[in-house]
Amino acid sequence: MARYTCTFAIPCSQEQITQWLPQILQVCNLAIVHSGEDYILAKETPGQVSFTELVSVEVLVEEVGVNAEHINLNFIVRNEELPLKANNHCRHMSEQISQAVQSHKEIETLSYVTG
Repeated sequence: MARYTCTFAIPCSQEQITQWLPQILQVCNLAIVHSGEDYILAKETPGQVSFTELVSVEVLVEEVGVNAEHINLNFIVRNEELPLKANNHCRHMSEQISQAVQSHKEIETLSYVTG
């Protein structure tokens, strides 16, 4: 099972994140399956890759600071393929999601960590 993570610290409110996240995920061809206040599950739309390569993305939303000064977004991107090559579909999707967050017109990131 391939699994990649990335974390962003973003100076914004919970309301702004709930507006922006669906747009970001949709740009990456991901459909939201479950949405809560602090958790989103999205899955890749079938048709482009085999079923084992289809990606699931969990987004954990965490308010940080006494007055919720910023939001941490933790993305966990995974699928069922074995990551035998460094250049695999799951990694590609993880990079695409990171790129979509960083290039979103209203988001300014404080920090970014990938793993």
